[in-house]
Order: sequence, then C-alpha cells, then structure tokens
Amino acid sequence: MAQRGPQVYIITNAIQNLVRNRGRNFMIGGIILVMIICVVTALMINNTSSGIIDDYRTRFGSEVVLSPNQEKIREEAQQNSSSGMIRMVMPQISAQDLVKFGDSDLLQKAEFSTSTNANSTDLTAANADLGPGGATRGFARGGPGGQVEESQSTQFYFRLINQFADFTNGTRELSTDYDTTTATSRYPESINEAMISADVMDASGLHLGDKITATGELTTPPNLDVESTDPSDLGSSLSDLATTEISWSLTIVGVYTDLTQTEEQLNQLRSAWADRRNEILVSLDTLLANLQEGKQGIQVSATYFLKDPMLLADFDAELRTKGLPDVWLVTTDATSYNQVVRPVEALKSISTTFVFVVLIFGAIILALLSSIAIRERKYEIGVLRAMGMKRLKVVAGLWTETLIITGVCLILGLGIGMAVAQPVTNVLYEQQLAAIETQNETSDPMQGGRPEGMGGRIQGGPAGMGMTLPGQGTTAQPLENLNISLDWRTILQLIGIALALSSVAGVIATTQITKYEPIKILSERN
Repeated sequence: MAQRGPQVYIITNAIQNLVRNRGRNFMIGGIILVMIICVVTALMINNTSSGIIDDYRTRFGSEVVLSPNQEKIREEAQQNSSSGMIRMVMPQISAQDLVKFGDSDLLQKAEFSTSTNANSTDLTAANADLGPGGATRGFARGGPGGQVEESQSTQFYFRLINQFADFTNGTRELSTDYDTTTATSRYPESINEAMISADVMDASGLHLGDKITATGELTTPPNLDVESTDPSDLGSSLSDLATTEISWSLTIVGVYTDLTQTEEQLNQLRSAWADRRNEILVSLDTLLANLQEGKQGIQVSATYFLKDPMLLADFDAELRTKGLPDVWLVTTDATSYNQVVRPVEALKSISTTFVFVVLIFGAIILALLSSIAIRERKYEIGVLRAMGMKRLKVVAGLWTETLIITGVCLILGLGIGMAVAQPVTNVLYEQQLAAIETQNETSDPMQGGRPEGMGGRIQGGPAGMGMTLPGQGTTAQPLENLNISLDWRTILQLIGIALALSSVAGVIATTQITKYEPIKILSERN
C-alpha cells in the first residue's frame, strides 16, 4: 500500500482532530460563525451604502445657490445716496462670469441653459400666419421726470436654444425619417450645428446638411441707477440705445418631433414664436460664440453642483478670486443633499464601526481560545515533535484545522448574513431617517439650505434679460429603503477576513509551539 504524503497526512489528521475534539472546535466555530455573520451583514450594508452615495454624487451632487445679499444691497444704496432717495439696484452676473464659474474641479457638474430670439429667411416657421412675437424690449431713461420709456423692439419667429432634456423625458424625439445614405439625423455636437423640427423642415423644403443663417440682436442696457432728476443727466435716450445685429451660419444635422403641444394648445397660440416647433436646437458653444460684454439679448442661466457640501467654503473662495462681488451670497442646498445622503452616510458609518469592533474583539477572543487549545494539546504536540515532525508541519496541521472550521463557518455565515442583512438594514435606516427628520424640524430653516424665495439657478446679467431665481432645486427624492445585495466585492472581502482570522490562530500556534521542547513536554506529562 502506497504511503500517504505529508500534505495528505496533515489534512487527514486535521479532520480526525476536528472530530476527536469536537466540543472545543464547536466553541471556536461558534465564535467564528458569529463574527462572520456580523461582518457579512455590516459589509453588505457598507458596500451598498457606498454605492448609493457615489451614485447620488455622480448624478446630482450638491446644488449651489448664488443669491443677492439684500441687507448689503440696502446698506450700499443708503451710503451712496446723496439726495435722500434710496434706489436699490439688483446686482447681476454676466454670462461670461457664469461660464467661468462653472470651470472648477470642486464641481460635480455645471448645467447651462442658453437661449436667444432669432429670425431666418431660410426657414418657414410653423404657424407663420400668426406672425412674430417674443420681442426683446429695450428701455431708456428720458422725458419729463426721468421716467423709464420703452424703445422700439424687433419681433422674432424663432428661438435658438441648447435645451436637450426633452429628449430624455420623452417630450421630444429624434426623427430618423430624413436619414439618407450620406447623412443621419443626430444631435448637434460641434459649434454651428443645429436641429430643427420636422414641421419647419418640411415647410422650408430643406435637407440634412443644408446651411441656414439665423440672425438676432444684442442691445446695450440703460443706466437705471442715476439719482438725478435733471433730464440731461438721465442717461441714454431712446435714440441712443445701441442695437447690434448678430448672426449664425448653421448646418442642419438633425430633425426632431415635438410631442408636447396638442391641437387645442396650438390653436390658442398668439404668435409663431410661442410654438415649440420653432425652436432651433444648438450647442452651448454656438450660442456663447456671440456673447458680448455689456450687451443683453442672449439669456444664460447656470446651475452648479458641488461634489460634496463640505467643499462650499473652497468654492466660495474660488468664485471670489474669479470676480464674484461680495454682494453675492454663496450657499448650498445642503437640505436636499442631506435628505438623501446623510441617512445613508450615517448607516455606512455605523456598519464600518461595527466591523472594526467585531473584528477586534473577535480576534482577541479567538486568540485566547487558540492559546488555551494549544496548551491543552501540549502533550499531543510533544508526541508529534518526538516522532520527528518539524515545527512547521505541526503549525500547518493546527492552521489547517482552523482553516476548515473557518471555511465551514464562512459558508454558513454567508447564508445567514444574507437572510438577516435586509431586516437589520431596514430597522437601522428607519432610525436614521427619523433622526434626520427630527433634526431638520428643530434646526434653523435657513441653515445650510437656500434662502427663502431663492433658487439654485442663476440667470445671467447684462448678456441675459435680467435676473431670475426659479428655485427649482434638485429633483432627487429621499430613499424610502435600501435594497441590500451581496456582490463579489463583499465575498472577496469576507474571504480575506476569514483567512486573517484563521491566520490569527496560526500565529498563536507558532508562538506557543516554539516554546515547547518535546522531551520537556513528555517528562512533564510523566
């Protein structure tokens, strides 16, 4: 009969010892099983929470709010008043600055919405019989008493706009009916590329790849902060309002179909300009190419999202260096961010702490049990050493026993951990939601959130048509529950932890066995 190799003997002897000393091994296995169940549950919660947090930050971030400091505006108006009259002028941010502010490594993303009115002799508008509309009105101070008068204004049939969200929410769709062997309908990607509606395309008799010219205009805003009542000091007259014509040479690369307007709504339109089918979709760079400092006519609004609310102070400092006046407040919509992220972050923190506590105390208990077990088996070790077995092989046998116990516990622990992870998560997450809700109710509503009546979107100053703060904020909704799952990352982490636990016993065995001499062990036994 062939002799068994040393490796086979070590494994066979380890299995026999597990059965022979099953009482002690059950106790060690129970400790390891409890540790693995706890670690499985905590790691599943931790990894799932990390994924949710990363996903939220990637998709939403923390919205930044730029809002005028009303108190400071009032103070400056009082200081600058020499006649007793106080005229508060709302500050504005130029479109160029809005674009410049969006170039920051602290931002998760910056969203820009840009539009301007336009006409084109190459296009036939849908509902053209309704006539133009959407005039960009110019104003100037003049006349008796310095009243504000309205200037002549140009009306338009079309709008150039870089809004493509409608294709995502399903209110518009890309039309492929105009595809040819040489051109395929697509979204504008480069400067001076455009999409037009199928109705305008058909009415104009155009094809993909054709070029069109669109024209618009920029005007110089009047000086409205003059205090004097002398007509000669009241700034520009109506005739002095400078109008600058701008134009774009656009290549039609795509056709869209608008799905939002019903026949009833179309019949109620008062001008062709109000018809969404007359919107010409272009890239942001296409519109920004005609921006001019100090001119209005191209509307630019921007929304910024920080990677993390904690970066607000750094972003504030960066904006100041880029020219943001002190009259502007820089805050973040931390309320919406925390509504989703803070409960998950708290849950992740709890699970991380729990893992470390379990591993530390579990390793200590396992080390004590292993040390006691080695002392109880001192005579067995002495016999094996007296028979000529090397220390390394003795340690390998003891480590194999622990490894088998750990492997069995790992399989059982994965199953039990997966069963208990979701209920445990539900209980802990509900507690965190309740705690966050209570904190939000008792905290100052102005703290960390947007000022009342203020929103996160800032519409450009002179290059735009004024300043608006819609206050839409983020569309993210708080999570109702966390769906826990076991992935390969968690399994690999558990295998590493299991090997580390079994190695603890191996280290204990090595340090103990090196102290024992076989002759001394046997003599003490006698």
